[in-house]
Amino acid sequence: MNYKMRNTHFLLSLLLIAISLKSTAQFVRIDPVKYFTSEEIKSANTAINEGYLTAEEKNIYLFTNLVRLYPKKFYEFYRAYVIADGEEKKLRSNRYYTSLTKELKTRKAVGALLPEKKMFDLAECWAVESGEKGLLGHDRIKCPRGYSGENCGYGYDPTGLYFVMLLLIDEGVEGVGHRKNILYEEFKGLGAAIRDHKTYKYDAVQNFSYTNDYLKEQDRIRMEEEQKKRQERLQRLDARRMEFQEAMSKWDEKELRAADITRSLSYLNDLEKDLYLYTNLIKLYPKKFKELIWDKGPFFDQLLPELEASLHNDSNYKRVSNWLATARTSSVLVPDQRSISVLRCVINKYLSGRENYKSCFQFAGAWRFQTFYSESNFNDVMNILLNPDDFNDLFSKGATIAMHKGDPSIKLFLTTN
Repeated sequence: MNYKMRNTHFLLSLLLIAISLKSTAQFVRIDPVKYFTSEEIKSANTAINEGYLTAEEKNIYLFTNLVRLYPKKFYEFYRAYVIADGEEKKLRSNRYYTSLTKELKTRKAVGALLPEKKMFDLAECWAVESGEKGLLGHDRIKCPRGYSGENCGYGYDPTGLYFVMLLLIDEGVEGVGHRKNILYEEFKGLGAAIRDHKTYKYDAVQNFSYTNDYLKEQDRIRMEEEQKKRQERLQRLDARRMEFQEAMSKWDEKELRAADITRSLSYLNDLEKDLYLYTNLIKLYPKKFKELIWDKGPFFDQLLPELEASLHNDSNYKRVSNWLATARTSSVLVPDQRSISVLRCVINKYLSGRENYKSCFQFAGAWRFQTFYSESNFNDVMNILLNPDDFNDLFSKGATIAMHKGDPSIKLFLTTN
C-alpha cells in the first residue's frame, strides 16, 4: 500500500490527516473470524445495533475496538492484511509498520469505544462538508467542533477496515497521531462517518470523546435516582418536622414560658436562646420530654432511616432515656452575661486565627470548646444529650454554653467553680 501523506495540526498533535492515493478495484478483505473468537468479535462490535450507521461505519467501530481490546491477537490480523495488500516487505523495513508491530506485541488492552451520537453528528458533518468541497484537515467552515480527538482519512476504498488500517499504520505521519487517538485509553466514545470526497473518492472521519451514550445514560439514571432519594429525604424531613412541631404544640403556654426564660436576654443570640429553651424544657419536665420527644424521635434531620430503629438500642440513647425517666425537676439554666462575654471573646479570637484566646478567661473555671456542623437548634441539643461529656457539663454541672451562628458552628462550655 503506497501512501502519500500530508500533515496539519489542530488540537495538539493528535489530529492529523491520512491520505492514500492508491486506486485499485481489488480491495483487501480479511475475515476477522479467522483471528478472533465469536465472543471477542461481539465485544468489539459495539455499534452493531446503531441504526444511524452504515455497515462500513459499524466496521470502523469493530476493527478499532479489536485492536484496543486484543492488541496481541490483532498483530496476526494486521500482518495478514499487509501481506494480502502486497506490502509484506514493509513489515521488516518500514518504520511505521515495524513500530506498529512492536506496539501490538507489547501493548496492554484498553477498553472498547462505545457509540456517541454527538460525535457521529460532528464526524458526519465534517465528512460531508470536506467531501463536497474537496477539503483536507480539520479546519471546519460551518460544522461545529466539540470533540476531544479527530482522525481524518482519505482514499479510494470505502470500507471501514481500510480506513482503520490506514489510520493505524499512519505511514508518513510523524508521531503517528492517528494511531495514538485510536489506542488512547482515556477515550470512551466514538463517532465515525464515511462519505464521498470530491478529490479522493471517499473520506472517513473519526471523532473521539471522553464519554459515550451508555455512560451518559448511566449518569442520567444515577442522577434521577439521586434526585428521587433527595426528594424522598426532603419529604421524610418535612414529615419529621411536622411530627416535631406537633410534639412541641403539646407543651402549654405556662410550660413554654417557664422554659424560655432567656428569650429577653440581649447578650444571647437566637441560636443560644433556642438551645436554652430546649435545655430548660428537659430540666423542668424530664418525664414529659421523654414521652413527647425522646421516645418518638428524636427528630434528627440527618438521621438515616435505616439507622433510626437502631438508635433506640444505642447505649447513649438508653442512658439518656433512663435518666429522663428518673430525673427530678431542676432549676432552669440561665447564663450570666460575664460568662457569655468570656466565651464570645474566645469564639471571636478563635475564628480570626488568633491563638491567645486563653487570655479571655478572667476567672477560674473548667472550660472547653469544639466545632461541629450544626443540623438545627433542636438537634444540637439532641447531640449534646447523646455526648456523655456534653451532657455532664450542661445538665450535671450547669455549665454556660455559647454557640456561633455559622457553618461550622462552635460550641463552647464553661463551668465555673
